[in-house]
Amino acid sequence: MLDALASLARYIPAEGLALYIAVAAFAGDTPWLVVGGLIFAVALTSLIIVLTWVDARAVLARDERPDIGRLLLTLLVIVAALVIYVSALADNPITSGLPGGTTAGGVAVLVAAAFLSIVGPRLGLERTR
Repeated sequence: MLDALASLARYIPAEGLALYIAVAAFAGDTPWLVVGGLIFAVALTSLIIVLTWVDARAVLARDERPDIGRLLLTLLVIVAALVIYVSALADNPITSGLPGGTTAGGVAVLVAAAFLSIVGPRLGLERTR
C-alpha cells in the first residue's frame, strides 16, 4: 500500500497535501474544518498547476508552449490524484461515512496508481521527485 501511495504522490504537489494534513491534524473533532482543509488543498494545488503552466508558457519557445488542453488535463489528473490520496488517509472527509472507509480509499489508491503508472507517461504527465 505504501508503494502505491508513493506512486500516486508523485503526481501531487506536496504543498497541497501538506496543507490538508496540517489542517486535519489541528481540526480535531471539527469536520467542517477538515472539509475546508481539503477544499483549500485542492485550491492550492490548482493554483500551483496554473502558475507552473503560466511560467512554462513564458519561458518556452512558441511551438513548445503547453496549450489550454494540457492545463485542463493536468488539473484534472493531479486534483483527482490528491482527492484519491486523501481518501486513503484516516478520518478523511471523503470516505469516513462509508463502511470500510479507508479500505475503499486504499483500493482507490491502488487502482489510481496502477492507472497513472500506465497512462501518465503516455499523456506526458510523468513527474519525478
